[in-house]
Amino acid sequence: MQENYKLRLGGRNFTDRMRCTAIGGHGGSGCVSFFRDVFVPRGPPNGGDGGHGGDVWFEVDENETSLSCVKQRLSARPGMNGRGKAMHGPRGSDLVVRVPKGTLVREIPLHADLTTHGQRVLVARGGLGGPGNPHFSSPTDRQPHYALRGLAGQTRTLDLELKTIADVGLVGLPNAGKSTFLSAVSNAHPKIAAYPFTTLNPYIGTVTFRDTHQITVADIPGLIPGAHRNVGLGHSFLRHVERSRILVYIVDISRPDPWNDLRALQTELDLYKPGLAERPSLVVANKADAANARENFEKWRAMADIPMIPVSAKQAKNITKVTATIRTMLEQLK
Repeated sequence: MQENYKLRLGGRNFTDRMRCTAIGGHGGSGCVSFFRDVFVPRGPPNGGDGGHGGDVWFEVDENETSLSCVKQRLSARPGMNGRGKAMHGPRGSDLVVRVPKGTLVREIPLHADLTTHGQRVLVARGGLGGPGNPHFSSPTDRQPHYALRGLAGQTRTLDLELKTIADVGLVGLPNAGKSTFLSAVSNAHPKIAAYPFTTLNPYIGTVTFRDTHQITVADIPGLIPGAHRNVGLGHSFLRHVERSRILVYIVDISRPDPWNDLRALQTELDLYKPGLAERPSLVVANKADAANARENFEKWRAMADIPMIPVSAKQAKNITKVTATIRTMLEQLK
């Protein structure tokens, strides 16, 4: 079995929260015009209506992974004015903004939760075009000399927040070996160093099996005590795993007390969102090649209440077993 981990999220321009203003296009104005001919000097009104302004839409695109592509001011095109000979103004073109799957759109209250590829939501409606003077013709006024201006489009200030949607969420303390683990299961090359916080942004990737089955994986920077209170930007990281169907804890088995490390991670998750740590879980006991790892693992396995797999990410040992186990767990949830 071979896996391919495609790096899709992260980098210096990664944005997962922003505020923007969406403005619908202004409606075009109606036209005051009358039919004229050699033999019809005072014909009926024939002014065209103004075109409606374009709308602003958000549409989910699974190829987008960050909100950095969304501008702070989003304006649809205005409708064109009506013209004589009953020529109505063209409608202004809509503005369709591509956003990542998992984007929350808030006005007040919650406006939309965009979770499915192709899902679209209207966020600012364009203004109506003004009617031309034929609309105001009456038995008492056959030749009205007025029309209406188009209306302004909606203007809305929106807060966008990205909560990554992935099958699997990776959770671990700083320097637990998550980046090394990712390199071992894939051809991705995240930054690896022997100090904490080498991963500074969340990532989402895809593990593709030989039979083309795919699993999406969200990786967040290491958590520290107090993350649920936003210590160390904990909220910015934790929201990217709260929608994951399975949690995979990456624990350094060579540390003096890996059991307490796991409990600390579970506590932070539960304090951030009650019940989050109760999701189906798997423990990857990393650095199993260390001198004291075997003894620690045997002690720990006797106490553990969730599945555990010893792994040496550095030596790529047991990696295939981990990915196969994750796939089986996901299939059991269907």
